[in-house]
Amino acid sequence: MLLEQVDKQAVQIWINDLTASGLAPKTVSNIVKLLKSILSWSDVGTRDWRLRLPEIPEDEQRWFTEEEVEKIIEAAKGQYRVLFRLAYATGMRAGELFGLYVDDLKFGAGTVRVTRSTFRNIEESPKSRKGRRTIYLDSRTLGEVRALLADRTSGRVFMTKLGTPLKVGDVDRYVLRQICKKLGIPHGGMHAFRHGRVSKMQSAGVNEKVIQTAIGHSSLRMTRRYTHFSHEQRRELAEKLAPSLSQSVPISA
Repeated sequence: MLLEQVDKQAVQIWINDLTASGLAPKTVSNIVKLLKSILSWSDVGTRDWRLRLPEIPEDEQRWFTEEEVEKIIEAAKGQYRVLFRLAYATGMRAGELFGLYVDDLKFGAGTVRVTRSTFRNIEESPKSRKGRRTIYLDSRTLGEVRALLADRTSGRVFMTKLGTPLKVGDVDRYVLRQICKKLGIPHGGMHAFRHGRVSKMQSAGVNEKVIQTAIGHSSLRMTRRYTHFSHEQRRELAEKLAPSLSQSVPISA
């Protein structure tokens, strides 16, 4: 169809077909957002369209607890051991980790500078202006990175045997998934380290603005979506917030 022929009814029929094809609700939603972005370029008013999209289930994003991260790091070998430690210690996106160069690390200051990301061997700028940021590292993680680099003073921090950037799909499929299976830990991709890091910072009482800056989110609303609490944390909170009553209150039948 020509863009000027696309109307609400045509898009709704298309959405129904996408849903019937078996695509995930989130995928359908993302495709529709892309279409509306394209249509807006031709001055078609899509803002007021009330489309019926498939309901996205509210399943909580998989996130790694600190205990799970420790087990994963212990089981990992070579550069992946350092990669997973740095992923949790910084909360960096996988593409940002794969785009790191040696000179992005300032060992004297104890920081790492995020200035680029990689996707399918293509380097690009971070997802947003907030994505360019400096992250402070703990001494243990700095020591692990320094040991990995040995005498190297240039080049990529993490790379394939050919010197090309790692790919998130390969790391997930051939390394992380296998480790999780071996340990009996429910599988989580590279993003599970990022969600775990935000949750750890939140539970430690770190100011939300500090978390937002370190993670590189454009809004606090997005940062809050990355916060998760374990069963033990919720149980502890329930006890901590229990009413201070001098005597028990009988429960009526």
